[in-house]
Amino acid sequence: MKNLFNVILIWFIFCLTTFLFAEEIDIWEKVFVDINGRPIIDAKAAILMDGETGQILYSHNPDLRLPNASTTKIMTALLVVENLDLDSMLTASKNVSETPFTSIYLTDGEQISVKDALAGAIIKSANDACVLFAESISGDCDKFAQLMNERAKELGCKNTNFVTPNGLNHENHYSTAKDLCVIAKEAIRYPVISELSQRESWVLSSRSINKENLLVKNKQKYILNYPYATGLKPGYTKQAGNCLVGTAEKDGRILISCILNSSEISAQTAALMEYGFNRFEKKIILKKDDFREYVKVSNSEEGQIPARIPMDLFILIPKGFKKTEDYEYKWEFFQDISAPVEEGQVIGKVIAYKNGEGIASLDILAEKSAKELPLVSSIKKNIYKPLIIIVILVVLVYYARKIAKNHGSKRSRFQKKVRRADISGQSYSRRYKSYTRSKSRPEYKSDTDSWKRY
Repeated sequence: MKNLFNVILIWFIFCLTTFLFAEEIDIWEKVFVDINGRPIIDAKAAILMDGETGQILYSHNPDLRLPNASTTKIMTALLVVENLDLDSMLTASKNVSETPFTSIYLTDGEQISVKDALAGAIIKSANDACVLFAESISGDCDKFAQLMNERAKELGCKNTNFVTPNGLNHENHYSTAKDLCVIAKEAIRYPVISELSQRESWVLSSRSINKENLLVKNKQKYILNYPYATGLKPGYTKQAGNCLVGTAEKDGRILISCILNSSEISAQTAALMEYGFNRFEKKIILKKDDFREYVKVSNSEEGQIPARIPMDLFILIPKGFKKTEDYEYKWEFFQDISAPVEEGQVIGKVIAYKNGEGIASLDILAEKSAKELPLVSSIKKNIYKPLIIIVILVVLVYYARKIAKNHGSKRSRFQKKVRRADISGQSYSRRYKSYTRSKSRPEYKSDTDSWKRY
């Protein structure tokens, strides 16, 4: 017994010493790198993108269509902040309460604020909260999926098709590592999405019924353990495997990564971020103050307005890279820019090219607003009245002609019936004197065996 006690004591002292003096290993250091320092990722698809210019720093099957699980919720969150007031209240339906798998257990008729439901969708990955958003914005999940796909196309996504608002498996629901990074790049323009996605926990204080489920906790290791992490969204289904779209910021630089179907998404995402931050440096192609352009605005009082770019246009090149490359930039404004234009509105793009290939871009913004010409504005405001009157007149004329035609048809049929009635009382032959139908044929006289007329 004494020997057993000594063994347990030695084991305890060893564990305590190891815990106190062992050097902590960062999660990204668990990932092996190749001879070029690139992390070795065992995912089906992976990508690392600059969060400001969209330049791709690492890619593996970036355009491969794959099921993407709950990373779908990034698009749902984007549409929420674009279409709903965060402080407004939503009411859950029976359909919402019956949504399967991960949820915040919304009950039929329960009310919750948009921001709390969004926290549930992002932090807890609540599927029911996403169905609530779909019904609140579009009426049902099918129409909301159409809205998701339209928005994805607007952002330039070419290999994405959403069927559900939450990423539950469906054979026609898929995206790519590149498209998901493009969606994330747009989503983090709204601070609330990044704010919620990096929270360790959130209290759903606004819910009206199920107050037993108020606290949601973030369990994503990358977000909790990588010091430069700023969000975003993990996901898992049996078909999609482990997925993660991550964002990070260090020394004023923003990176976005996406890993689809990997054995270790947290460590590999952190390794990608370290690779991007430590192995690349900025090369400025066009300084912000050197961009001096004007754009024509039709139907405006100003005629043209100045344009600007929000920052220096740069590309990221490997540190210590000595080879001379051919870098240039071009810009283009959208076609048919028409008033009104708001200050800060996106009106074009400036693109950096490397050896003729576009690798980075920035939005061109309107530096000033442009108002509509008074006459144009007046016509737009009053155009609906004459349009409504014209539509009413067209409808009235159409139905009036239809009624007149029907009336004419009825009258014609009536006249035909009258003519038939007149004819039915006459002889069938014009060679004989007219008789009524009953006298049109002579009676048969059997005694003479002949026909006779009277």
